[in-house]
Amino acid sequence: YKVPPATRQLKVELWGAGGGSGHLREQAAGYGGGGAYVEALLLVFPGEFLQITVASGGSAGVRGRVDITPSENDEPQTTDVCGVAAGGVPGGGNGYGGNEVWAAGGGGGYTMIERFTKHGPRCMVLAAGGG
Repeated sequence: YKVPPATRQLKVELWGAGGGSGHLREQAAGYGGGGAYVEALLLVFPGEFLQITVASGGSAGVRGRVDITPSENDEPQTTDVCGVAAGGVPGGGNGYGGNEVWAAGGGGGYTMIERFTKHGPRCMVLAAGGG
């Protein structure tokens, strides 16, 4: 976003993305937590550039499972496989399901505004966390 001429301040509102839903024993899924809300008045310079990153929400929980593989002896081989629910981008953590009973949803990503500087790296000026 390029700050318009004669603009010295911007009122901004940011929302972090929501987390993914979870599951427990074939019951109705629980809802993921909401992302944070931030409101601020930013001091800016006409013509400067701001990078606005909008977060994505976390995925719904995925249950784990047990894979059974036949073997040459009498007992089959069992392997536990965790279910993985992707976290939102950027910054949302993954959720895991360790068995067929429960699963946690992925965390929501954060929304942010960054300021470009003359010296290269960007500087984060405002962020709203994910749920």
